[in-house]
Amino acid sequence: MRNILQKFLVLIDKIQKKLSFLLSTKINYSINEKTQNFYVPLFDRIFSKNKDKLYASYLNENQFARTFQVNDEASQQLNIINNDDITYIDCGANYGYFGISVLKKLKKVKNCIFIEPSKFCMEILKKNTLFLKETHRITYINEIAGADEMVNFKEVFSFLNTGKSGVNIPTSGVYYSQKSFTLDKLLEGEFKNIKKVFLKVDAEGHELIIMQNAPILLNITSFLLIEISKKNEIETCISILKSYKFNKFIQLNENGPVIDLFAAKV
Repeated sequence: MRNILQKFLVLIDKIQKKLSFLLSTKINYSINEKTQNFYVPLFDRIFSKNKDKLYASYLNENQFARTFQVNDEASQQLNIINNDDITYIDCGANYGYFGISVLKKLKKVKNCIFIEPSKFCMEILKKNTLFLKETHRITYINEIAGADEMVNFKEVFSFLNTGKSGVNIPTSGVYYSQKSFTLDKLLEGEFKNIKKVFLKVDAEGHELIIMQNAPILLNITSFLLIEISKKNEIETCISILKSYKFNKFIQLNENGPVIDLFAAKV
């Protein structure tokens, strides 16, 4: 009975995703003096109030650059990043709005690695970032970053916004068994000669697991932007980063459900 229910949920999940993908809407924004399209899935618009307007704001006002306007110290660090020839690794890329904002601002970034465990989000991500291949070396990895093990991953692609900050109710999703990998694995193949990295981690509460299993990558990471979902893990996070010679830490947002922490080696 349980297997039949699981198969039924998987079928419903696939149908909803297909409809949401086919009926996605386009947001227009400008990058490098050209107009590009950003696709927002149907169910993201239905169940999340004003989500399309939010994405439009992120892209046109550049969410990445706006994040660093919290104070002069943060703005100064952004200028330093912008002068470096680095590889950008986006761990938890979602639909690509933040990654696009990064590449829109950081002109010297040529290599970009998008990591996104959700198959559905990856489809939208590729659609939204296809144009970047004209000017950048783009790599897509549809796997879970973390430890080298099998994990049960609940792929949720739409949320019902309750109106309370940081509180969302999943409206769809089924569990899939999927292989996870350590970020250090990236340095064993075509990216083994990477010298300098700007790493962004947004992993829905799994940030510490990712960092604890990426010692080699953290050694060559000069800049890190991490969303810490659990406030009681901030001190542990900073302690780990200090062991890899990070010595500049700036909180980029006011107190809220999550903490956006920037770390750098200066």
